[in-house]
Amino acid sequence: MAAKDTRLSLMLCSIFLIIGLFAARFGLGVEYQWVSAFFIVIMALPTIIVLATQMRLKGLFTFLSIFTLSIVVEAASIISGLPYGNFSYSDNLGYKLLGLVPWTVGFAFTPILFGSYAIAQRLAKNAPAIVFLTATLNLLVDLVLDPAAVYSGFWFWAEPGIYYGVPVINFVGWAFTSVIYAGIIILFLNKAILDLKLIQPLLLILSFWSGYTLLAGLMIPFTLSAILLFVYWFFTRRGL
Repeated sequence: MAAKDTRLSLMLCSIFLIIGLFAARFGLGVEYQWVSAFFIVIMALPTIIVLATQMRLKGLFTFLSIFTLSIVVEAASIISGLPYGNFSYSDNLGYKLLGLVPWTVGFAFTPILFGSYAIAQRLAKNAPAIVFLTATLNLLVDLVLDPAAVYSGFWFWAEPGIYYGVPVINFVGWAFTSVIYAGIIILFLNKAILDLKLIQPLLLILSFWSGYTLLAGLMIPFTLSAILLFVYWFFTRRGL
């Protein structure tokens, strides 16, 4: 990463960390749902741009496929309890498709997946290892995201679990679906090495939730988020 890009990355991460602090201090209630939706889409735009630039129509098709499937899977879990458990969304994330899943959910998930995949490609030697590592990295991010989202009132489970109100079945479901989604990326993009710039949206997401979890007093998610943020930024800095 060039010095100019490094400075820009640090500046953006700092801004999003501060925004996270403000969000924890003043809340993310339904009256601010348009703000939440705006930032979710903004954080996903770099992923869309990088995929469209590098992989053209194949990149956009892959993004849209996972975007759509992730919403379908979320709806299935709300209805049936699988794969994430029995949970419901509040109105804080905007309009809910079919009264079940906020339209922003696909935008929130895809940057995490593609960022994790871009890292996994540079650490793993073959397709099964890439899939496994992508799922593992996704799960680590979810250990940050879900407790913060429950605390903020974005969603909640009918039977809360011991990890900040999140049940174990949710993390099992995240790991399982991440394996499926990573497999789709490999299938659709023919094992192409994705641009390391896909990690930048993930850095912004982790920066935001680092600030949020710190001020909210969610210390385990904050510690994990800070560690992931440092490690992922190191990857972009070294250009591995």
